[in-house]
Amino acid sequence: MTKQTFLVELNKGEEFYCARVVNHSNCFTQGYTVEETIENIREVISLMIDIRIIEKSKVLMAA
Repeated sequence: MTKQTFLVELNKGEEFYCARVVNHSNCFTQGYTVEETIENIREVISLMIDIRIIEKSKVLMAA
């Protein structure tokens, strides 16, 4: 398994903390606390990786 590193930007808004994966504009989340926001962005990254694996397997199956 290849280790991947993602740069995450975390900002504090008036009511929520917001996080986004810097190189992936569609990967973002929010939470009431820093801990909740970090947990949420980890889930988003995990889902993004799952989608990449599924898409890659579709391409291989079509070839």
